[in-house]
Amino acid sequence: MSYNTDQLGYSRLLFKASLFETMEETPASTNAFTGGVAPTSIQSGELVGNLNMIKGYLQSSNFSSGVNGWKFDNAGNLEANSATIRGSIYASAGLIGGWVVDSDGLYYSGSGTPNIRTAEAVGSGADGVLLDKDGIKCYDSVLGVVVNLPSDGSAPTFASGEIEKSSFELNTNAVIRTSKTVGDGSASSAGVLINNSGMYACEANQNLGDGNVRIANNGNAYFKGTINASAINSSEINSTEINGSVFTGGTIRTAESGQRTEITNLGIQLMNGAVGSTLGDTDYLYGDSGRSYGNGVLGYVNNSTYKVPFYVNAEQTVADMHFYNRSADPTGPAEIGDMAVVDGNLALCVTAGTPGVWDRVSSLSATGPSPSPSLSPSLSPSVSPT
Repeated sequence: MSYNTDQLGYSRLLFKASLFETMEETPASTNAFTGGVAPTSIQSGELVGNLNMIKGYLQSSNFSSGVNGWKFDNAGNLEANSATIRGSIYASAGLIGGWVVDSDGLYYSGSGTPNIRTAEAVGSGADGVLLDKDGIKCYDSVLGVVVNLPSDGSAPTFASGEIEKSSFELNTNAVIRTSKTVGDGSASSAGVLINNSGMYACEANQNLGDGNVRIANNGNAYFKGTINASAINSSEINSTEINGSVFTGGTIRTAESGQRTEITNLGIQLMNGAVGSTLGDTDYLYGDSGRSYGNGVLGYVNNSTYKVPFYVNAEQTVADMHFYNRSADPTGPAEIGDMAVVDGNLALCVTAGTPGVWDRVSSLSATGPSPSPSLSPSLSPSVSPT
């Protein structure tokens, strides 16, 4: 077979055209690289109208930076609209949906409202957790937001739950309360409140200062209800009523000063005022300036010093003891030694019984008292004279 110069690619001047000049004469629908082309021979051009080679860059024919298409340069940079990577991705910097990636982590870029969520539709009506620039929110599909941790420093909220084994430090402005209306005096004031001044427990229509329970930071405590305790140790207890308790030690008194009754380890003391000195006291002499005569105690009951069950200690302008003036002898059980006043006369039980036998100690008459007829002026026969 013989070939002419045209068939061998030479011109009539015996000059052979370059490979790409030949390619330009090839129809666009024909792939000019089917037979293989050395990489050094590829400089720029187009493959089937979709792929361009521009100055060493590989890009799509419709590439427009930031708009469409893709580009891959010799430095390893790739720009594309989307990508599917079947494997690992390693990046030290970048931007993902408004989140900036750097060598230290991931942070909000400052524009837009990007978020990280556990499901596509996290929010009211869908369970899940959402993290955005405003904080962290946990959603329940029925209850809505059940946990809210704001990033602006405002109070967090928890719809329910339990916090275990944690320590909290409250500043001087912090408040723990069971509702926003605790102690406001309204019908919704019931609840408990703790702040830097103390702890308060209120019922409906109560203010904090009138709460049923108030424990102040100065140590004072107020309780309007019942206190049940096996032991109470206190230097002073103020209460309208104390039931079912045993008090050991200390002093119980009906008033802080003035006329009062005091119970101490010495017994019961009936006080008429401030305690002063007694006549003959080695520390206070009669007539000392500023000293009172007598110790202010009218009487003692079961006193450990005086021994007598009831001891009258001071003189008053009234009697030391008062009996009710009966019209007849008592008819109930009586014991020897019982006393009563009958028709203005002092009567003494001389025989026990129900009723007992009562004798008049004295009989009053217009001229004055006279001996009781039942009391003989002579000695009893059973008693021998000395």
